Amino acid sequence: MQSAQDDVTPRGNKSPGPLPGLTTASLRDLVARGATTARARAATRGDQGVSAEPRDDDAPGGFPRVSWTRVVGYALYDAWILACFYNTFMLNADQDFRALLYVNMLVSMTSLSLTLGLLPALCRRADKWVLSKTLVIGGGVAMGIATALSMPAGLTSTFGVACAVIGAITTGVASGVLLLGWFRLFADLGSRLALLEASAAWLLAAGVDAVLTLMPRMLASVIVIAIAVLSALMLRTAAMRRPPRRQAERTRPLLPRTKRLFLRGLTAFFATGFVAGMCDMLAGFRFLPVPDHYELLLALCLAVIAAVLLVVAMTSRHAYVLSARRVTSLLLMLGSATIPFLPQLHGLPSIVIFGAYQGVQVMLVAVCVDVCERFDLTACRAFGPVFGAMFAGEVLGDLASLLLTEVMGLQTDGLLYVSSALSVVVAFVALFLFTDTDLIETGIGEMTDGDEDGDGAPAAGAAAASAEGTGAGSAAAPLTTDQVCAVIAERYGMTARESEVLALVLRGRTIARIQQELHISQGTVSTHTRHIYQKTGSHNRQGLLDLAEAIARERAQAGDAAHVQARDRRG
Repeated sequence: MQSAQDDVTPRGNKSPGPLPGLTTASLRDLVARGATTARARAATRGDQGVSAEPRDDDAPGGFPRVSWTRVVGYALYDAWILACFYNTFMLNADQDFRALLYVNMLVSMTSLSLTLGLLPALCRRADKWVLSKTLVIGGGVAMGIATALSMPAGLTSTFGVACAVIGAITTGVASGVLLLGWFRLFADLGSRLALLEASAAWLLAAGVDAVLTLMPRMLASVIVIAIAVLSALMLRTAAMRRPPRRQAERTRPLLPRTKRLFLRGLTAFFATGFVAGMCDMLAGFRFLPVPDHYELLLALCLAVIAAVLLVVAMTSRHAYVLSARRVTSLLLMLGSATIPFLPQLHGLPSIVIFGAYQGVQVMLVAVCVDVCERFDLTACRAFGPVFGAMFAGEVLGDLASLLLTEVMGLQTDGLLYVSSALSVVVAFVALFLFTDTDLIETGIGEMTDGDEDGDGAPAAGAAAASAEGTGAGSAAAPLTTDQVCAVIAERYGMTARESEVLALVLRGRTIARIQQELHISQGTVSTHTRHIYQKTGSHNRQGLLDLAEAIARERAQAGDAAHVQARDRRG
């Protein structure tokens, strides 16, 4: 017997066809036997050319299924990033290692930001290319070569400067390509699983980095070169093992509300990178003598924050992104507010900001996975601009610190003003620029600006179009939104509250309007919406509209058939 979902849960933008072989009796039988369980949803995704691998809460016991190939491979990549961008043990001991470190970071981060921003924009097949054997293996080898070039790099000779510049540019471009490859793999997961794996990877990377800082310089450098290549090999292995999954590519334009949402998000994460870069440069370049075991303290702080986010991903099944965002925002605020006490606290504020900034990157992985799924964007187009904007903000923050300290002569007593300004930026970003409501909306999908559909109107016009398309002599009246929602709720085993949220989502209500009408919180709206998506096998609001249209057409055809049969009996 065919599952009802096999016929009525379309994906993409095309309208579904008729539902062959589906009768009222068979549908009732399926509902009675619980045909809307995770097994039926998995079969639906398999019929659509999409892997039936469990996503998020579909895993047994509601716990995500972790791939240790992805976790270890991404951890090695992160450990390489920490070694090249934030540690000094690989630099020439005869040079001004602090100046060399920040020159290398500025050039590398600029190259990385440009790669993340331009590659998805210039290449339509970027999602396929970043997992190709040539780019992955070539990127890993390039990362290893760039690591080797950092060892003789310096600022006092032409050869040293050439090694520094070439190595930094190669580092940025190669690491950007491989980072997009890892993001492409994360896009196939649910946001909760992506957050869990990214947190576990950063926790493991912090441990690897701590061990490297305790090793002799030459041995640690050789291991870092090997890590770069091994990370690329594991990326390629994970890419080959992943089940075939067709990633939707958006063909319709973004709604104006969605464009404003994305613009606010890009601005917010650019500002976050700016705060992190400025604080890092102020602490590490101008005012703070590097304390003993500074790299170990960075690794320890990162490990603690990654462990906290890992616990959030494991224990919070629905509000994990909000919880992760609040933790990282509070830590950024704390670090920014304590900048004036850098000398007395021996660099603790900069360490806290560093850990919080890496935590923001972990949280962003989950956010971008939701954006891919809910807005039908490819992985590179979702991840690339966001992370590119944040890294660009970090570069400009570094340059702003250099401008304040080297050109304008900022002294220690001026840190209070800088601290106040950065704290205001962090608070403004969290409370006004990109709020919790905006974050929830990225996990729900596109919402319209107004309420075009009145109560009882056909669901976004789909039901009426479907009913009219069945023929001029149809005896069946178009189904209203409430009627379509009632059918969906019965067929997919939804609760009463989920049915209410479903009706409002189909009408394009905003999160604020849903809160107002149902008197529930933002988090509750997000939870119910995710449940609706999971039960119906839809990825976004467009999928729900397609499902409503399919049901309307099904009922209209059933009404036509009954009308013809009754007319034949009368004849």
